Amino acid sequence: MKRLESKNLSTYLNQFSRRLRWRDGASLSQKTLWVPFLAVSSTQIAARLWPLENVWLWSVAFILIYISILSVYSLLRSLPPLKVARQVDLELGLKERLSTAVFLNSSTHSQFATRFPPELVDRQNRDALGTAAAINPHRALNFHWHLRPLLVAGVLAVCSFTLAFLPNPMDAVRAEREAIAKAAQVEADRIEELHQEVANSEHLSPQDREELLRLLQELAEALRQNRGDQAEALAEISKVEEALRQRLDPTAGLRQAALDSLAAQMRSLAGIDPSEKAGLADAAEALEKLAVELSEMTASQQQSLSQTLAQMAAHASQAGETTLAQALAEMAQAAASGDNQAAQQAAQNAG
Repeated sequence: MKRLESKNLSTYLNQFSRRLRWRDGASLSQKTLWVPFLAVSSTQIAARLWPLENVWLWSVAFILIYISILSVYSLLRSLPPLKVARQVDLELGLKERLSTAVFLNSSTHSQFATRFPPELVDRQNRDALGTAAAINPHRALNFHWHLRPLLVAGVLAVCSFTLAFLPNPMDAVRAEREAIAKAAQVEADRIEELHQEVANSEHLSPQDREELLRLLQELAEALRQNRGDQAEALAEISKVEEALRQRLDPTAGLRQAALDSLAAQMRSLAGIDPSEKAGLADAAEALEKLAVELSEMTASQQQSLSQTLAQMAAHASQAGETTLAQALAEMAQAAASGDNQAAQQAAQNAG
């Protein structure tokens, strides 16, 4: 009789346990619902300060992780029968009816039941069973609302969705990075084609071919790993380009030094500080400035400028830059004759 009553009481306790798990899980979700929405809001704000990738994915991940943790806690939370009985006794004011029955029928505490008359223990079991049968878990074990944390969660949720659908200034930055990454991928594919051409070339020594193949392979890998950093991609291309130039043309370094010297001379002629770091493009602007100022120069200044430009043309020719040398020579002739229009045309050709 005791075993049957104990088994029936366990059935009711299981119903109470399910109700308590669900209710406590729902109560905990109300108290902590602000946590995932705070994470989502923070992610959305961060995405407006930095060009973060996969913002929607992170936002959904925070919510799914929260739901998973809450579900595991609610389903796997340990609620022994004695603990369930005590909680039901406490909430419903049952004066330990259920917990006493569970305690006396527990195999761990069965020795305590022998200290009482069997009729008393049997009567207590029937009383606990009748009490448990009269309880409706859904009505007796009430659900409680926690309005303050729910209000905070609601405000954060509104902020999250508002930020998610408002225009984001970082979208343009991400689009630019994607375009750069795609362009880098295209360049990497082209380098692979060049890699094949170098591998099949019969005009290179085995050492040069091996070195070129290694450099091209490094550049292709660097471009494929690029995630949209334009400066990094250009730096990689420039580095390998310089190495290729040195490998294919040992005099490239000398030619570059000569061109840098010409650029400094051009800037000096235009009255610009030649010590400032600048390239040939800036030197071309300096030449155009000289051509514009030619009409304001005296005859002696024009002749001096013509001689200087002629010397620069000779240096450019020695450096192997025949096109630049021809443009400088034409500008020297225009300066000697005071032809401002011809000088401007020659400066544009030099540029």
